[in-house]
Amino acid sequence: MKADIRPEYTWGENIPLYYHLSGKFDVVVDAAIVRYEGSMEISAELELRNIPPKNSAVYGKGILMLMRDPKVNGGDSKVNASLIGYINKLREWFSLIYITPQGKVNVLYAGKPHIVLNTIAQTVIPELTSMDALWDKYTFKTNYPADVAGNNTLNTFQKEMEIIGYDDQNIEIKTHIEFTTYDEMQYLKSVEPIKMGVAAMDFIDLFDYKKGQWVEKKGTVDARYNMPVSQGILSVIVSVQVIGTFEVVMTNKGAL
Repeated sequence: MKADIRPEYTWGENIPLYYHLSGKFDVVVDAAIVRYEGSMEISAELELRNIPPKNSAVYGKGILMLMRDPKVNGGDSKVNASLIGYINKLREWFSLIYITPQGKVNVLYAGKPHIVLNTIAQTVIPELTSMDALWDKYTFKTNYPADVAGNNTLNTFQKEMEIIGYDDQNIEIKTHIEFTTYDEMQYLKSVEPIKMGVAAMDFIDLFDYKKGQWVEKKGTVDARYNMPVSQGILSVIVSVQVIGTFEVVMTNKGAL
């Protein structure tokens, strides 16, 4: 995956940027009743406003690795094509991840850099033999409430990431994400909330940091949703396997 910032745009100005996301994934979907095999093509445009200033952690030309609905600091978002419903529902699973020219890996959530992994890529690769013991430090875990999705749900979000391999060209990162939905009405009554649904995502990203290109993405999404019905609880179980690549082009407004 590539990121391109047009030279006429200056970071720090509150000028909207557009991200154009496109690509092709081979997917296998197993549900309680339905099975689907085939390819999925996706395309979307996302608008990001209120670009952080130059002295923030997100300044610099980097490599976009994973997209989320980019509502930042009260900004606006625009999503085209059939992905609008998909992104609205799953936006809390996604973060904006990139590598700066100095080799730092930054992870953003809700517009704020909550984890910064330093001395990666160019700053670590020359010292492979002496730095192996330090890679455990780059395993991290976050657990915090996500936005309430509706009037009767409460969501929690947990993410774990680990660097599992690297060489003088590529870096490989493993990501595990869990998203849980509870019955908010039970929670507000100070009783044990009912777990309505849970989803787990496991992905492995391989990217070439020298060329600035995402090499491959593969992984699975497993989800279960419990729906109350008159006869009891109806459980919907879905498993999705994905492998593929896509490209993101970042440009200033009107240049797509």
